Amino acid sequence: MSVRRNELIADMFSRLGKVERVGSGINKMKEMARASGLREPTFEENGLFKATFYRPEIPTAKTTQKTTQKILQAIRDNPNRTRKELAAEVGISEDGVKYHLKKMVKKGLLRRIGPDRGGHWDVVEKGS
Repeated sequence: MSVRRNELIADMFSRLGKVERVGSGINKMKEMARASGLREPTFEENGLFKATFYRPEIPTAKTTQKTTQKILQAIRDNPNRTRKELAAEVGISEDGVKYHLKKMVKKGLLRRIGPDRGGHWDVVEKGS
């Protein structure tokens, strides 16, 4: 059963055309969390309404190390790969690739030769 918890806000969203279907929000949030591979949010009501949303799990150092190794190998195979190509090959988002590349440059494992467009990556081998 749908319960309007705040009539003023519900009325405002309705007038703005921001309400798709009354009473569908909680189920939609649960479905979206599942589709994103996240734990379903929880909802409590005891005089107040409380919604708890869960973040994705933080990768462990072991997972991060494996991802770093995969990226380094992909770059060794083809230094001209784009972030988009690396993301597809390694199986993470482009933002994830950007994060790992930045960390690898900072650690001295990788360096960029040339401009963002037209340049390439160089894996810094130990002893070079």
